[in-house]
Amino acid sequence: MRRLPSRRREDFNKYLEILRLKTDNNISDFTLLGYSAAKLPGDDFSICPSFENQDNCFEFLMDIAGFRYLNIDMDKISIGATNSFQKDLTNQLDPNAIKIFTDNIHIGFVPRILLSTFHQWLADGRIEHAVIERKNGQTDRPVLYAFIKISKK
Repeated sequence: MRRLPSRRREDFNKYLEILRLKTDNNISDFTLLGYSAAKLPGDDFSICPSFENQDNCFEFLMDIAGFRYLNIDMDKISIGATNSFQKDLTNQLDPNAIKIFTDNIHIGFVPRILLSTFHQWLADGRIEHAVIERKNGQTDRPVLYAFIKISKK
């Protein structure tokens, strides 16, 4: 329960909106943990869901890894801009890396924990929709989030 913000917070409805949840929804704590991956506003801890063996369609939010190290001007990234994914065949640190692009700009990578699943989705053509959902963080630690929609297998 410590991984959920208090429902009495003034910004609790904003927290729900960020998760794409209805603010008038009486969502259970357990369900909220699932949608939020136990990530509180302002921290980087989260539980990474396993999407293996998930054959139905679903949607999720994902932090874009490596964005802050590419020194890209946040103003060049638009909310709602479409993302594309490309295997990074020249990456010496991780030969399985997948680059994320927006408007032909390399903005980061798929988080390492999700790589095997993303490779399968790319092979199966299941990534139906991916967009920049939110910009966050501080000037010295910017964070980008992608909203991903996966189609049914």
